[in-house]
Amino acid sequence: MYATISQAHPLAAAVMRSGVSAAAPVQRAAPRSFRSLTHTLAIAGTAALLIGTLSVLGIFFALAYPHQQASAAQYAEAKAAAIAQSIDVFDQTMRLTAENAFGGFRKQFGPTLALVDEASGKLTNYGGPLNDSPTEVDSFARDFAGGNATVFVVRGEDFQRITTSVKKENGERAVGTLLDRKSPAYAELRAGRKFVGRTRLFGRPFMTVYEPVRDEAGRVVGVLYIGLDISRQETFLREAVGKSRIFETGGLYVIDPRGGTANAMLVFHPAAAGKKLADVLPGRAEAWLAALVGAGSLRIAHAPAVLAPDSGTDRFASVARSQETGWLVVAEVPESEALLALYRQIAWLSGFILVAAVVIGLAAMVFIRRTVQPLGLLSQHVQAIGQGDLSQSLDSARRDEIGVITRATEAMRQGLVQIVGNVRQGTDTIATASSQIAAGNHDLSSRTEQQASSLEETAASMEEL
Repeated sequence: MYATISQAHPLAAAVMRSGVSAAAPVQRAAPRSFRSLTHTLAIAGTAALLIGTLSVLGIFFALAYPHQQASAAQYAEAKAAAIAQSIDVFDQTMRLTAENAFGGFRKQFGPTLALVDEASGKLTNYGGPLNDSPTEVDSFARDFAGGNATVFVVRGEDFQRITTSVKKENGERAVGTLLDRKSPAYAELRAGRKFVGRTRLFGRPFMTVYEPVRDEAGRVVGVLYIGLDISRQETFLREAVGKSRIFETGGLYVIDPRGGTANAMLVFHPAAAGKKLADVLPGRAEAWLAALVGAGSLRIAHAPAVLAPDSGTDRFASVARSQETGWLVVAEVPESEALLALYRQIAWLSGFILVAAVVIGLAAMVFIRRTVQPLGLLSQHVQAIGQGDLSQSLDSARRDEIGVITRATEAMRQGLVQIVGNVRQGTDTIATASSQIAAGNHDLSSRTEQQASSLEETAASMEEL
């Protein structure tokens, strides 16, 4: 009977053999490798933080990249615009100065001049000859240091100097020379209009005034000219352009595009001032000049390295135009330097997020470990219950899921103890009844043997009868 109970309920048989605390081995499946929930949650949290950090940095870079490019272009364009405005102010000031100076020079001449001999080009002023008369021009040159003056006579389609303070390289007066047809004043004078603007004489910049003079018939017969040497003032502008720095190695240069692609000149440049753009950018000058003239945005990408021709870095440019001169002030900036501030921000942000992630990760590990620790204790109790040990009680005051599971496990343990107690009591009753039955069977067997002996004696007696 006991063997039957042991086969039917191993846990009850174990309790019957050694009490509640005795445990009988139970056949179980091979255990799998243990993985700590704390480590699993920590790794998952770290991965989530890493993915979140990369996502935040990616979104920040995607949003900040075009903004940084636009800000760098605005900064470069502001630098170029400041120089362009300086050129305009300088030009306006020098124009006004030149016109005031020309007013004093003009007073030396009558309202009209007379061309007395068209073949020889002789002009008279108040009846006096002007040809080879240095009085008026030298007077102007004395009053304005570095200035010069000239009187031209019209000879066909040209303008010939008949008296001048301008001297040639050999020291002689440039009398008899013609006004260069490439001069910006030539077309205006041919149209009978006054010209005020820049010209270059013998390699030096001058602010000039050319005014046509008519005879009494209204025909243009001569031209009065004065020029103020502005090379020293222009040096200040050149230094201002040269000292302008945009970020680390970016800078400015100025182009005079009025001569077209073939004759576009670099007015201000650290090493190539006075050279043609085509000489500095062979094969690319036309496309680059067209891009600058037709620039429709603040930023021109993939700009050629005009400031540093040997540089292989990718660059962009911003351009501003001088309204007075028509010059193009170009700001040239390496892309890497324009984005350096963004890269530094990302580096700082990455470092901050990394430190924050480490701190949060450590705090999360401590929190998870404290949170998961009751699960380890609960696991030990459940394993003990699975091995038949129902003596260890559980208790938890937590109000979360772990507390619910702990209290449910304790209720299960108590239920198992009650069930095992009932089974033990039943088995004890069965064992008592079995022993009583066995005793009855033994008594019955004895009586049966006695009856058998009596029957044998009776049989013997019958045989004797």
